[in-house]
Amino acid sequence: FAHAALGLAWLSHLLAIPTNIMWSSFWPATSSVSTILFEERSPTWAVPRCLGLGDVSHLYAENLPVNPVGLPANFY
Repeated sequence: FAHAALGLAWLSHLLAIPTNIMWSSFWPATSSVSTILFEERSPTWAVPRCLGLGDVSHLYAENLPVNPVGLPANFY
């Protein structure tokens, strides 16, 4: 997502999680990858399932740091 707030708002809608809980409990790092699977239940219905939120393994694989922006209480 280009912006964490937009991404979390969209995910809260898709996954039926209250927005205030998403914004206060989840933190997707900058450049992280989130994976949503839309499981087809019928020709007209699909259920979104979160397979991963905020994955940064691609950054670790390249020895790149994870930027803690958005978590100031823990890092500053």
